[in-house]
Amino acid sequence: MKRNLLILSLFLLVLAACGPRNPSATVNGHVYGPWGQPLAGVRVQIADRPLATTAADGSFTVDGVTTPYRAIVEFASDEYAVFDGLTTTEAHFYRPQAFGGSPPQATVEGSLTGTAAGRKASVTFASAKGFGSEPLSSQAGSTPYSLDAALPDTTATGRLYALEWTTDAGGNADVFTGYAASGELTLVSGGLFSGQDLALDPAPSTHDLTVSLAAPSGDYDLYAFIASLRPWPAADRGLSIGHTSFTAPVPVPATVRSPNLPSARTELVLLVKEAGGTNVTGGVWTNVPATETSASLIVPARPQLLAPADGATNVGPGAAFSWTQPAEGLAAILLSTGPVSLIGFTAGTEFELPDLSSFGTSYGAAAAYSWAVLHFRLEGTAAADDLVREGGGSGLLSRLTFPLLSGLSLDGGDGHAVVSAERGFTTP
Repeated sequence: MKRNLLILSLFLLVLAACGPRNPSATVNGHVYGPWGQPLAGVRVQIADRPLATTAADGSFTVDGVTTPYRAIVEFASDEYAVFDGLTTTEAHFYRPQAFGGSPPQATVEGSLTGTAAGRKASVTFASAKGFGSEPLSSQAGSTPYSLDAALPDTTATGRLYALEWTTDAGGNADVFTGYAASGELTLVSGGLFSGQDLALDPAPSTHDLTVSLAAPSGDYDLYAFIASLRPWPAADRGLSIGHTSFTAPVPVPATVRSPNLPSARTELVLLVKEAGGTNVTGGVWTNVPATETSASLIVPARPQLLAPADGATNVGPGAAFSWTQPAEGLAAILLSTGPVSLIGFTAGTEFELPDLSSFGTSYGAAAAYSWAVLHFRLEGTAAADDLVREGGGSGLLSRLTFPLLSGLSLDGGDGHAVVSAERGFTTP
C-alpha cells in the first residue's frame, strides 16, 4: 500500500513538472516621448529583472522574463508609468504626457478657390503619420490659407481636404456647399509647401442626422455635443472638421446637418461633466457614414472606487487599489499631488502599488496623495499588450485627449473615457 502511494506521488510530481509553464523570454522594447521621439537614458524594470537603461535610439533588452509581467518605466525621478499583464516580447512605451513639447512641423500654404463670402470653411491635411487643420472664414472667390502640419515621424504622405458650408442662426452648419481633395502630398519637417491651391466642387446635398444622447443622470450632466466630418480614408489620421457644437443645455435628441458624401464619415462626440459640477469627467464618441440619418451616444457609468477608503493612512508599496468596471475596456489609475506622479494601466479592476526602491525612489513619508481611475475603450485597444504596440501608446493618448479637450479626434473609430471621483490617502 505504501509502495503504491509512493508511486502515485512520484507520478503526480512528474505530471506537475510536465504541465503548462510560462517559459522565460527576452523582451525587446523602445521608450519614446509623447510624439514618438526616442528617449535615451530611461530606466525600465520588467518583472523582477534588473533595471535596463535605454540606448541612444530608445531601445532596451531584458532577458529571463516570465509572462505575464509588469513593466515600470521611469520617465523622470518623480514620474513613472506602470503596465500590468503584458505578454508581448516587443514593448513600446510612450511618455504619458499627451502633448508635452511640440512635434516636428511643416507649413502648407495656398488658396481655396470657389468660395463665397459669409460662409465657413476648413482645410485639413490627413495621412497615416501627420495631421493639421486650418479653420477659415470664406471670402468671395478665393480664400488664402496657411496650416501647420504636425509630423511626429518628420515626414508624411497624405492629402489635403477642404470643406465649405453655410451656417444657421446658432453658427452651426446648415448647407454644405463645396468640397475638394488634393493629390498625394509629401511633407517634410521644417519645410514650407506653398502654392497648394484647392478648387471647390459643389458638395452633394445635405440631410438631417438625428442623434439620441444618454448618460446616467446620477453621475453626469450633459456638457457639450460636437459633430464633425472625416472625408479621408479610415486608416489616415487627421483633425476632424468640426462644423456643429451645442453646449449646455444640450438638446436631446440632437439634430445636425450632414453632407451626402458616400466616402466620408461623420464623427459625433458627447462630453459630460460631474452632476452639479463644472469639470469635464468623460465622453463618448462614434463615427458613422456621413449618409446616415440616425445614430446614438450612450455614456457609461463612472468607475466606483472601492479600496483604499478615502483618507486612508499607511498606504505604501504593496497596497491594493480596487474599483468597479462600468463597461468593457481598460483602466488607468492616476496618482497625483504627492512627491511621485504615477499612472498605471491594467485590463482589470485591481492594482498593486509598486515598490520603486530599485529606482532609488520612495513615495515620501506621511505624504498626501490623490487618486482616481480613468476607464476607457478605444477601437483596436482591447488588451494590455495593445497599449505597448508600436504607435499604440501615442495613438492611445491622442485618441483619449483630443475628444475630451476639443471634441475632435485624430484617429476616428468609437470609444469612451470616463473618470471616477477622486480619493485621497497618506503614506506611512
